[in-house]
Amino acid sequence: MMRPFLRRIVLAASLGLGLAAPARAETLAYDIVTNGVVNGEMTADIRAGGRVHIENRYQQQDKVRAFAADVVIDRAGLPTAMTRAGEAFAFQPIDEAFEVAGGRATWRNRIERGSADAAGRYYVPFGLTYGGGLARDGAAYELGLLASALLRAGESGLDLLPVGHAFARVVREESYSDHGETMLLRLVAIKGTSLDPIYLWLDERDRFFAGDGVIRRGWRGLETALTAAVAEADESAVEKSAAVVGLRRPPVPTLIRDVALFDARRAKILTHRSVLLRGGKIVRIAPSSRLAVAKGVTVIDGRGATLLPGLWDMHVHLRPRDPLRFLASGVTTVRDMGNITAAMVRLERRLRERRLPGPAIVKAGFIDAAGPAATYNGTLVSSEGEALAAVDAYADAGYSQIKLYNQVKPEWVPAIAIRAHARGMRLSGHVPFGATVQQMVASGYDEVQHLIYPLLSLAGQPAKTPLTFNAARAAQTIDPASARVAAFAHLLHRHQVALDFTLSVYEPLLLAQAGKPPPGSELLSAALPDAARRQMTGGALPTPPDLTLAQFQGTMAKVQALMRVLYERGVPLVAGTDTPALGGLTLPRELELMAAAGLPPAEVLRIATFGAARIMRRDATTGLIELGKDADLVLVDGDPIRNISDIRRVRYTFKSGTRYAPDELIRALD
Repeated sequence: MMRPFLRRIVLAASLGLGLAAPARAETLAYDIVTNGVVNGEMTADIRAGGRVHIENRYQQQDKVRAFAADVVIDRAGLPTAMTRAGEAFAFQPIDEAFEVAGGRATWRNRIERGSADAAGRYYVPFGLTYGGGLARDGAAYELGLLASALLRAGESGLDLLPVGHAFARVVREESYSDHGETMLLRLVAIKGTSLDPIYLWLDERDRFFAGDGVIRRGWRGLETALTAAVAEADESAVEKSAAVVGLRRPPVPTLIRDVALFDARRAKILTHRSVLLRGGKIVRIAPSSRLAVAKGVTVIDGRGATLLPGLWDMHVHLRPRDPLRFLASGVTTVRDMGNITAAMVRLERRLRERRLPGPAIVKAGFIDAAGPAATYNGTLVSSEGEALAAVDAYADAGYSQIKLYNQVKPEWVPAIAIRAHARGMRLSGHVPFGATVQQMVASGYDEVQHLIYPLLSLAGQPAKTPLTFNAARAAQTIDPASARVAAFAHLLHRHQVALDFTLSVYEPLLLAQAGKPPPGSELLSAALPDAARRQMTGGALPTPPDLTLAQFQGTMAKVQALMRVLYERGVPLVAGTDTPALGGLTLPRELELMAAAGLPPAEVLRIATFGAARIMRRDATTGLIELGKDADLVLVDGDPIRNISDIRRVRYTFKSGTRYAPDELIRALD
């Protein structure tokens, strides 16, 4: 048998010839799969001269998206020509071209025009490595071409065009069998192009095989095994780094001395307090002059800092690396609003076994109605009875909430609400298509996700696509000081229905400028490699033809004015981010936007701590700095009551009494 390292050398030698000049044209077909359901296809026509024609077509909710690319690859795997066309995830057109002539590379896309020396550099298409899965602007096969070139470059990797550096590593090599055939596959991790590594599988000829929700047609029998192998590889890498950095440690008795303490119940600051933590609990709170230092207690000087209950992010979709980033941002509890059950089981086990530090997780079970426009992020159902069975299954698995999605039939909701409440669960979600917020309140909703639905419902419009564009149109008709808004607020307040605005999702969609980072993205930008930072400059959604740019951008200000009125009239609010590709990095911006809407910073912080804990019925143990409560805390330099942006200045996060510094948490992700 050929030794693995020798086989790779022979393979690499043959690949240069195989890719640049295949013996015959070949078409590779792929299924695009989300949560076990095929919702699209991809093809790659491999032709002579290193030419590859790629097509991508998939269903996203009720819209079919199409993409095509022609790429020419040289013998080193570097692109020498490229054209790309289609529609981006955020509805902008993809119209991109790249060419190398006389050793000089030139490129253009809807954001950039540039040129540079091409020698040994790989041009990364705009939007390809930002987001993940269907959120990428392009095709997974393009990632395979990049991975192949990076592997050929060896340990040093490649400089990228127009900016950045990346490398790839083989993290697993194994033979897999399906339908009577066996194939040697390599799991490759690409680093340097995105916040987290991009994992994908290459076949024996170094061509894309699977990853990112795509798999070679005829091999779907491997889907579960390959997905599990990716999760195992990524989880193992993070756990090893966490161990090296020293994150697996028990809590030690700690005294935080002479600190400004945020009383989240009353939304006010108590000055010159000292707080003693022991055994994962808060065991003493006293004026600093009255609390002496005991032997064996670690002392932290709290002067110039503020101690708050750990923050809650009430709208997340967790990924394997997110727990560390959430802790680095001072978040000690998250509410997952829809995820693959198996992934959640693995993640919770890792946290429970202390293989990885992270926030506490409150889970919401995701339900949508099956069909071509469904969203696959949990459970798909075809009837009211199946929906009720899904509620029971989630309740049996320890979930605290049900989240309904767009395709659920409005007439199913009352029965779902009764069942969820009978099982001790909250009910929330998107407003199903054809319905309004008012109808969902009457049907039993406890909470509504996203700012678009109040806008539509206040304008008397049922939910329908395109949601954000329709919401922007609706915003033009709404006066936050009107009797209509007052009646809407009274309805929500009377039923204590909470709103989860997710402002930080919509700010870049409405206000970002092409070629510039989104507003308020400083914390995020600092965490990204250069190549990924470039991918953030795509700008806002295209302005609808029936709205002016000022009207479209003015939607954000209208929403913030509405939020202030609803807050003043007693409507419960939560702070959630819904940015799964950027987990843990966007909550500070969400809080800043709430304060910019006119909410007092102290109230914003109460909402993100005690308010969230109370809504989720966890305030008996967390959400407050009180005796006997869990030692889930965040120490920030400065005073976020006066300047909400100081919430970004995390010095330490305490989870169950264990202290973590942001830099060590982020270092474990490198």
